[in-house]
Amino acid sequence: PANPRMLRSIRLVKLLRGLKVFRAVQAVDSLNLILKSMKASLSVFAWSCLILVTIQCLSGMLVSQLLADFFEKESEPLNTREQVYEKFGTLTRSVLTMFEVSLANWAPIVRLLANNISEWYVPCFLFYRCCVG
Repeated sequence: PANPRMLRSIRLVKLLRGLKVFRAVQAVDSLNLILKSMKASLSVFAWSCLILVTIQCLSGMLVSQLLADFFEKESEPLNTREQVYEKFGTLTRSVLTMFEVSLANWAPIVRLLANNISEWYVPCFLFYRCCVG
């Protein structure tokens, strides 16, 4: 038969291992709090992204429509029209450019429009950059 003292010692060792796991869980408690906070804010993040993408799409469509006449002007240099078309010629290009204006280097795009089309694009893009970017 088994020695009762030995069985008690084994139970004590198992209990101590359980306490170590409990301590590790307490150490990860702050990480658990952060993960719960992130999970709770996912819906707000999704709605914010949806609103920003919608604003970028609408802004891209607006700028494309404003520049549609410029693309067809034969009095303007072909090189300049090609540069502007490269940025705002299609909906996809225009939305990508507005994304770039929001999150990246927006100055070359605004300078292209201000130098070749109208300086009124500068305050419009600055307002867009302050509100969206």
